[in-house]
This record gives sequence, structure tokens and C-alpha cells, in this order.
Amino acid sequence: MARDGIPIGALLRIGQVAHGAFADVWDERLAGLGLRAEVLAVAMRRAHQLTFQWFTGLTRQLSAVYEAERERLARTPERVRREAVDAALSGRTVDVDALSRTAAYEFRRRHVGLVLWRDAPVLDGVPAVADPQPIFAGVSRAVADALGAAPPLVVAAASGVAWAWIALRDDPDPARVREAIEVACPPELSIAHGDPAPGLPGFRATHEDALAAAGIAMGSAARDRVVSFAAVELVALAGGDRARARRFVARHLGPLAAAGAEPARLRATVRVHLQEHEHRGATAARLGVHPNTVSNRVRAAEELIGRPLRERSLELRVALELREQLDADFG
Repeated sequence: MARDGIPIGALLRIGQVAHGAFADVWDERLAGLGLRAEVLAVAMRRAHQLTFQWFTGLTRQLSAVYEAERERLARTPERVRREAVDAALSGRTVDVDALSRTAAYEFRRRHVGLVLWRDAPVLDGVPAVADPQPIFAGVSRAVADALGAAPPLVVAAASGVAWAWIALRDDPDPARVREAIEVACPPELSIAHGDPAPGLPGFRATHEDALAAAGIAMGSAARDRVVSFAAVELVALAGGDRARARRFVARHLGPLAAAGAEPARLRATVRVHLQEHEHRGATAARLGVHPNTVSNRVRAAEELIGRPLRERSLELRVALELREQLDADFG
């Protein structure tokens, strides 16, 4: 009955009808025995008490069996996976092998954690599907296939967000991981991913990294659809306090932190110039401009920040990275 969706009330009604029918037959049989009226009354009353107790006990047992079966049927694959994920993320001591069997996912391997989300309900004028979770699952499977991994573990985190893990046998090349995710990621989605990490502690660590990267990406106006924790780790460490991060950027960049095309162009030039160890030719080659243009932009940037790039260059690098991730705060 539980499997067929028949409510518990119907089961209880059957018990009531059966009890009533039994009582009628019992009373009829007693009445046919020719007992004195007072004896017959006592016998009927006692019989009704016994049968009521028996049917009440039977109804309790049937209700317990019904509820247990309904609970078993309610443990959908999605619910089982979610319970396994909650146990793995809890930090409690768990039986890793039993958890792996329950979730059909190997927790002893190396893991890459993903956070997938849909950016907008409409893409190119076409409404997105109401439930993106099947898309999240399909994208995660595509990433796992590209990396030669077993099927991923995917759970819904919210209506437009999913968490996923890919279990890998070997330590993968980060570039290969990113390429697999970029190829699988459709235009309407964004994906943040953590660094590969081993075992159950790694399962938690790569997930936390992916969440941190997703949080930074969601707060940035200008970003790629695929964001790795490695690319934003410094920002994650320095930008935990958003208000303090804004003050840090303003203090070290000054007018260079302003919104607009020209400050953005100067910031991009300075970032590349510092990455190339202030080599003018290498900076020009990466930006596709003349070396003199690089020199002019560097001078303009130094005028805005009020000091040479070499002075407190570490703080300058951090401020530039934070400025890109906090773009919406400077609009």
C-alpha cells in the first residue's frame, strides 16, 4: 500500500471495518448459545474488550510497517547522495568504505570539487529551463569523462546551484582539469573548481576551495565562466573582509582604482608588467602594443598611485588582483 501511494487512513479504515464485522459475527454466535441475559452481556462486553485490544495492537503494527516502508521508499537516490555528502563534509569520523558504497562514489581517491551555477534565466532571448539540475549533472559527467574518471557525485545546493566532485585515480595536470571544465561548460553556466586533493579531508578541502572561488566570482563583474581557486587564492586570503579589501585597494591604487576604460587599461598594463618582472618588451608582446606604449602607460599609472611600481610591489600586486575581483564595488 505504501508503494502504491495508498494513504494510511485507508489502512486504518480497513481495520475498523474488520473489527466491526468480527464483532457482529461474535455477537451473533454468542446470542445463539442460549445463555442467560446477564451472562450474555458479560461475555459480549469481555469479547469486545479483547477484540478491541487485539485490533488496536494489530493497527499499531501495521502502521509502523507502513511508515517504515514509506520512509524507505522516500530515500531517493538524490536524498541518499545528499546524506552521504553531509556526512563526508561534517568532519565526523565515518566509515569511508561504507560511505563510498552508499554514495556509489570512491571517497579514497583524489577529488576535484566543483560549484556550478546558472548566471541568468534568459540567454540570447531564450528562456532557460526551469530546473537546471539535470544540466549540472550532465556537465559534471562530461568533465569526469574527459578526465577518465568514474561518474561524479552531484547534489543540488539550491535551485540554481549544484555541488559536484570528480574522483581521480592520479594527480591530474591542473591545465588538463581546467580544459576539461571549459570544454564542458555551456554559455549559460559558470563553474568554480578547487584544487585536486586526496581522501576524505581532500573531499572537504577542494569543496571549500570551490565555494571560495565561486563566492569571489559571483561578486565580480568581470570574470571568466570557469574560475579556479588557484587563480583567486590570494584574493580569497586577502579579501575575506570585503570592506577592508576595498580600503586596501583604494589606499594602494588611489585614482588608478577608478572605474572607466582608461584606468582599466592602465591597471591591465601594470599587472602584466609586474608579471613580466617589469620587462618592457615582454609586456608589449603580451599586450600586443608597442614598447613605448607600455612605458607611457606605466608612467601614467605611477603618477596616479603616487610612487614607482617597484616600491611596495607586493601590496600593489595584491591590490590589482583585488580590484579586478571587486569590480562591482568601484562602479
